[in-house]
Amino acid sequence: MREASSRGMCPYYLQFFLLKEADLVSLSYNYVLGPPGWAIRKLVPFGKSILVVDEAHNLERAAMSLNSDSVTTGTVERAISELKEYFPDEEDLKEQLEALLEEMQNIGREIEEDGVFYLLDLLAAGGFEESDLREMVRLGSQVQRFRVAEGKAPRSSLHHLGEFLSRCLKLVGEEGVAFIATKKAERRIEFEVWDMRAREFLSNVWPKFYARIFMSGTLSPIDAFSESAGLDSCVPIEIPSEVDPERVESYVLRGLSTRGEALDPAMAEAYIDSIGEFLQSIPANVAIFTASYRVQKAILSGVRKKCAELGRPLFVEKEEMSGDEAREVLEAFKSCAEMSPAVLMAPMGGRFAEGADFPGRELVGVYLVGIPFDRMTTRTRLLLEYRERVHGRERGRFLAYVVPALRRASQALGRVIRSSEEPGVFVLGDERYARPTYFQLLPDYVRETATSIYPDDLAYYLRSWSKRNVLTQDRAGS
Repeated sequence: MREASSRGMCPYYLQFFLLKEADLVSLSYNYVLGPPGWAIRKLVPFGKSILVVDEAHNLERAAMSLNSDSVTTGTVERAISELKEYFPDEEDLKEQLEALLEEMQNIGREIEEDGVFYLLDLLAAGGFEESDLREMVRLGSQVQRFRVAEGKAPRSSLHHLGEFLSRCLKLVGEEGVAFIATKKAERRIEFEVWDMRAREFLSNVWPKFYARIFMSGTLSPIDAFSESAGLDSCVPIEIPSEVDPERVESYVLRGLSTRGEALDPAMAEAYIDSIGEFLQSIPANVAIFTASYRVQKAILSGVRKKCAELGRPLFVEKEEMSGDEAREVLEAFKSCAEMSPAVLMAPMGGRFAEGADFPGRELVGVYLVGIPFDRMTTRTRLLLEYRERVHGRERGRFLAYVVPALRRASQALGRVIRSSEEPGVFVLGDERYARPTYFQLLPDYVRETATSIYPDDLAYYLRSWSKRNVLTQDRAGS
């Protein structure tokens, strides 16, 4: 950015200029999986390139996201406003959009959280023909040009809505494509076309490259990854984690579980007591990673009370937290490592449990509250049904439901040990982790150091580990 600014150049185009001279290029998934790839193909010939994909466990999710799209009731409201502002004579189209909005609101009233919607019924409510959708796109393009002339960003909800409905119409009846309505904040209803065919899509991407290397600390089991990523064949290389077995211990707690739709008060209290022992026994920066925001909410007040009793600062990841706020929380937590050991609380699958690094004393222990299985929403059910049709019932459930949950748990566990010299202690607070199907999907350093114990024995084991690793309060504060 500084170099581009000093030369009076656009940073984006400076990067394109430098691509001609580069032997190694770092880029986002979008340039490989999405339309932006066309912009660099002449400068970076894919057929002569070796593609190295880091954090490859995210590929399936990235592909689904890129191939899906959504609008909300707010999109339609803004499209109506654009018609009124720029095309006041388009009364017929405005009435169609108002009828569409009313039908979308009716659908929102009929669903509890989310549900399937039927596109043809939605279009019929507004009396839309394909020609109407093309007209929306045409008028939306004019809105974009008008806004550029006004010095504004070239956005148009009318254009987006027309493109969205046109695309949905082409995908009606396609196997692996779902239409989902979801209630959002501020009484908005989101309407999404969700393309679950990541495997088919990705299988057409990889042959474009000379060779492919996929990397991640959580790709196991490799056969499940290769199936989901659309790989016909691969040569697996598994590199064992380098940890000191004398400095790493893991415990699976019997009698605790977050199974079920809600965490009952007795189980929530049992978790809070167990977490209290964890915090009292490990006088260093630790994290409590929960199965979901729902579970986090159920135990948050109790954990907050335990932290207050122990004089431990508590930092919590919240839903809808902005990027700037998240960075401030993370830096504040890390800064406590040496002088005033703190507690971080966040859901598995969130930004702190997957995207953050905690070297050295910044994070020494993790307590997992439950297993982060997806809630059985309409979206989860549709994905399970699709995968079961493609892979068979047992294999489909394993790929769509079990593997993603244990990968999220493994990612959370992986925040602790970033080098072979670092100590780490892991408490897996759900007895289901001991099931062979789940246990085999955990990181090797957890499998090789795990002991199954009752919550009442946790403090004894943790204090013994702390003593051996010189993690006394004086040490943590020195």
